[in-house]
Amino acid sequence: CSYQWFVDHELTPQRLEPEADPLWLGSVVHDALQRLYAEAPGSDSIPRPGDVGAWKRRLAELIDEVAEASDTPVSAERRLGLARLGIQLEGFLDAEAASETVLRPRPELLEVGFGFDEGGEGAAELELGDDFALRGRIDRIDVEPGGTRALLRDYKTSGKVPGATGMAKEGKLQLQLYMLAARDRLGLDPVGGLYQPLGAYGDKRPRGIVLRSECDEPGVLHGLDISKRGDAVAKEPFDDALDDALELARANGRRMLAGDIRRDPLGGVCSTYCTFQAICRLERAVGLGEEREVEE
Repeated sequence: CSYQWFVDHELTPQRLEPEADPLWLGSVVHDALQRLYAEAPGSDSIPRPGDVGAWKRRLAELIDEVAEASDTPVSAERRLGLARLGIQLEGFLDAEAASETVLRPRPELLEVGFGFDEGGEGAAELELGDDFALRGRIDRIDVEPGGTRALLRDYKTSGKVPGATGMAKEGKLQLQLYMLAARDRLGLDPVGGLYQPLGAYGDKRPRGIVLRSECDEPGVLHGLDISKRGDAVAKEPFDDALDDALELARANGRRMLAGDIRRDPLGGVCSTYCTFQAICRLERAVGLGEEREVEE
């Protein structure tokens, strides 16, 4: 919703309530995983069946360290949330230890940013138009040994993430734009982007969009337990998805520059996590519109 963006990023109201637990938990988990894979407390840069226990123990230590170092008090409820997430993260490590992928994360490609460094070093921002560009941080990039084919991975503490169809339907652009940044700013050859649902209890497999040709041997995605429910696509629709995301981002950027702010949530229904209804009054506006139509 463009109005939600406007309030959150331009009006920037000061919140009266403390930071929401999901945001805090997500921050702790991201920091802990980044440090875990940078250290790689085993025989390889990803967990292996013989040393996954060491990875789990170190992850538990890092979660405690990051949580205690945060500026936010660690309440009993937050400790319970961390304990629950810790169990779910152990499942994630078990799944990775069981995979036979050739892809490996590189320390310099963990939480790698583009467009942040003002000193002229590091990756530049992704140009979207004449007057605006994109910057961001990619949670993790796994790369083939001695090559450039790469898989982008984004951690989500939620239990459900969209696949290729859901991304297109919901207008999600993150993975596609980050793949373009990895290609144009980091010199990599992205073969896919995946959301990892760390909070999942049932199907824990990542979802997103990947090249179907890389899923079978000798493709670099062979050995990964990836949901194929429409997420593995041919080269042409894969490239089209990146091009469509770039064009939509450019269109949205032009709207931002023009001050074209509307109350336009997807499907006309406010998201459950938006707290700005008291400011935008979308439901009231819809009701007034219906009343005017009845009067006319």
